Amino acid sequence: MTPGDGAPPPLAAAACRLAPVLGWISRIALWLSAGGLLSMTLIVGWHVFARRVLNDTPHWSETGSVLIMFWYSLIGAAIGVRYRQHIGLVVIRDALPAGLARALGLFSHGVVAAFGLALLVYGSQMVATTWSQTIPTVGLPTGLRYLPFPLAGALMILFSAELAVRDLARPVGPSAGRDGEWS
Repeated sequence: MTPGDGAPPPLAAAACRLAPVLGWISRIALWLSAGGLLSMTLIVGWHVFARRVLNDTPHWSETGSVLIMFWYSLIGAAIGVRYRQHIGLVVIRDALPAGLARALGLFSHGVVAAFGLALLVYGSQMVATTWSQTIPTVGLPTGLRYLPFPLAGALMILFSAELAVRDLARPVGPSAGRDGEWS
């Protein structure tokens, strides 16, 4: 089978094979993020109950809930990249001719990947420089507070690359569609 008779280009074929793995990764991350939101809600509820009813505020609850919030919000942002839920000016993109819209979309994926790279590099530096310190109220390494930055950055890079390959593999034209899934 040659590329002219319906076979996908090699990059698109590789991306098709990776799509289920990336889907699995994003679903696990989504569940962890949702679990973090639920955990933070329960901790804040306990904090309010303990302070108002028991008159004994837990010393760890505020710091613990903020730590969890870092995790679920940054990982959730990375998941949003995969499902094209990040900030974008789709009104402008949709008003452009198909070829220009594709170029703008690829540029957008590049900007998101560059942001992910900054999170990965600088977040890793923050983790490395603070790991030996301890958060007093919870007794955990301070670097744990910054660990979601490089993890979310790596996921953003991965998901942006996947979307760019999807967009490159999709035919250009009015019937091509913009946000389909791999078949």
